[in-house]
Amino acid sequence: MKYNSNLIDFENNLERLRNGFEVAQRFCDTDPTTIYIIINRHIGDAARVLQMLQAIKDYYGSDADRYHFSDGHSVMNPVLKVKIIKKLIVITTKSISGVANLYSYAFDSMIVLDKQDLDDLELYSCSPCAVHKNIICDENAYRIVYGRWKTDEGNWIRSAVTGVGDLRWYLCLPSKLKTTDMVVNQITINKTNDVKRINNIEANKSVIICPYAKSSSMLSSNIWERYTKELNKLGYKVYTNSFGDEPSIKGTSRLSVDIDIMVCLARQGCRIIGVQSGLLDVLVRSKATSVTVLNVIISDKDVQFAKSRGALKEINNINNITYLRIEHFEEDYVLKLLMDNFH
Repeated sequence: MKYNSNLIDFENNLERLRNGFEVAQRFCDTDPTTIYIIINRHIGDAARVLQMLQAIKDYYGSDADRYHFSDGHSVMNPVLKVKIIKKLIVITTKSISGVANLYSYAFDSMIVLDKQDLDDLELYSCSPCAVHKNIICDENAYRIVYGRWKTDEGNWIRSAVTGVGDLRWYLCLPSKLKTTDMVVNQITINKTNDVKRINNIEANKSVIICPYAKSSSMLSSNIWERYTKELNKLGYKVYTNSFGDEPSIKGTSRLSVDIDIMVCLARQGCRIIGVQSGLLDVLVRSKATSVTVLNVIISDKDVQFAKSRGALKEINNINNITYLRIEHFEEDYVLKLLMDNFH
């Protein structure tokens, strides 16, 4: 019997719903005062969601005022809050767990799943058949079902026009509630000290290059190799932040660490230089000593990334952050631009 593609997709999603339910049964309960927040985005987007967690606890926590008003001036009809949160739990992947560690003060515990289980759990929790009503998705499940974004959805328009993201909208959080900064906790500091000892990292004489990105264009390895040689001449040891089958740049040492450790190294004085990516988005917000972001302009998406981050000219310095907009790729030109803006 020949199955059509729609039937195959249906059976596949049905199996994923079943697996998502089993994952929920293993890791989650149905207590309405315990809220599970799925964080299943790119690194930079995940950080924006995590910034909201303290606001959620402040507004819906056990110690919060049980009432709020629709209008503080004229309409004084109290509306009983529908959620009282006693426990806030983050569910995410290993790659995002390092970002979550920077906001660990804002939630009670973290569950780390592999990507497929997390996708299936998110699909299940967004479906009408979900038994667990206390699992909150951080994004619409359309991407999980169809493998692509549906850009005409109302949440995208709302976010663009009002700046109110999905989570704030879904939980009816007032705009006056502030997002929170990341904090490097003592556990991360201890791990970072171990990394420095094992890798012989002297913070103020070390440069970590981040040459890889999933969504942005990248520089050639030849430029990075020449750059490394120039930095070595200045007395700096250079490391490549790389994972899996990503090769280290020739002349550098490989450094594969969680994001919270990268943030800690950056705060302690390591210089970070890399192409636009979610990791660099996090580092820009981390109060790092020195971060240089390279916006390599090849595609339309690169132009959009550069515009949204203020990289509108060749060099843009904002406090301790340097944005370099690279549109010409002759090696000598790029190398000079990098060296002239090394600090």
